[in-house]
Amino acid sequence: MKRPNVTLAIAAVLCIVTATIGFGGDYIKDLFRSGGTAQALAVPPSTEAPPAAPAPDPQRDESQITVFVTDTGERYHRGDCRYLSRSKHAISLKEAKRQGYTPCKVCKPAR
Repeated sequence: MKRPNVTLAIAAVLCIVTATIGFGGDYIKDLFRSGGTAQALAVPPSTEAPPAAPAPDPQRDESQITVFVTDTGERYHRGDCRYLSRSKHAISLKEAKRQGYTPCKVCKPAR
């Protein structure tokens, strides 16, 4: 019984897999034809630029963002913060900053 060529079988599987994940299967075929090494089988560098991170909104209106403060605390919070007591009062972020409140480190409200 003749033993099948394992290298060609592996190349065929890699071609199918690589074609499925985004770069051409011909890349792997060419590597096997030229006697490529395992290091050469690494994913080729992408020619696409990574997606840009969204730019922060410079027009964010702090007077439109609502945060919450308490009668006795020194921090402002999100409405669902576990550290808000019964005396929670809604206030704009702009006003909270003006009055010297700082953001809660637990609920991390808008800054």
